[in-house]
Amino acid sequence: MHRLAITNRGAVRLCDLSLRESEPIRAIGGNDADTYGEMTAQGFRTLAGRMGLCPSDNFLDMGSGHGKLVIQACNFGVASSSGVEISATRHRVAQRMLDASPPRARRRSSVVCGDASTACVDRTTAVFLSNLMFSAELTSRIALQLETGMDIRVIGALVPFAPGSLPSFIEDKSLAMCVR
Repeated sequence: MHRLAITNRGAVRLCDLSLRESEPIRAIGGNDADTYGEMTAQGFRTLAGRMGLCPSDNFLDMGSGHGKLVIQACNFGVASSSGVEISATRHRVAQRMLDASPPRARRRSSVVCGDASTACVDRTTAVFLSNLMFSAELTSRIALQLETGMDIRVIGALVPFAPGSLPSFIEDKSLAMCVR
């Protein structure tokens, strides 16, 4: 059952997770880390333009939720698209959505259930994270992981990373983006 609730910050939260699942997610990512939202197709096209996504990109959505952005990136025409989501419930939805996608999307997309701060970033060239509700500590751990991705050329985020946390990137202050 899905319920809407108001968080202590006044944000609307879709409560689709049990406390048993929400509590560990909050322990890793902060009190609001289990909050979930999605980007529209138009929003993705805008993001793709700002990030300069191209057919040779390997796109990674960190905190991929139901996987819609992963599929949108594939449909946009990137070489591959993947997502990592900590919630097992949301990951199962994402896997079902991917399984129901056209064969082309299934061949070039994947979703995994896991912690974004330990996600494999090998061969990844473009990363997006909807980190609005992530704790500063989780965002810092993700930054450390992204620094290991030698092929990453652009990172898009809703909230800027802490100054100095991505030393090999240059911050574009107009949209919490970092480029190499």
